[in-house]
Amino acid sequence: MTDKRIAAAMAMVDQAETVGVSGGKEYTMVQERVVAFRTYFGFEYGIGTTLLKDDGKTIQVQASVTDPDGNVIGSGLAERNRGPNPVNKTSALENTETSAIGRALASLGLHGSEYASANEMD
Repeated sequence: MTDKRIAAAMAMVDQAETVGVSGGKEYTMVQERVVAFRTYFGFEYGIGTTLLKDDGKTIQVQASVTDPDGNVIGSGLAERNRGPNPVNKTSALENTETSAIGRALASLGLHGSEYASANEMD
């Protein structure tokens, strides 16, 4: 991963639209960060996920960013509970995977402003 490419991707993320979360913080959506990552790294680098747990109540997902040799260069974990929240009631797995990917990209510096917790996103 070249410094120039990661710097360009970070700049693209910094220019992306953000959404407000609790506490007055701004959050760059994962889709925007994936676009920046793919714009500068194409499919030479990978983003993969692994389901760690889904017992019907709790879901845990790990995401990894890999270099062309398959070495993990960034990772992120996420956990969600299925619950009364309409989104997590029907799409908890998808939300958890997206959160893990966002955290893996953030570990490379593609976060926009900062990591957002589940509480801040709610």
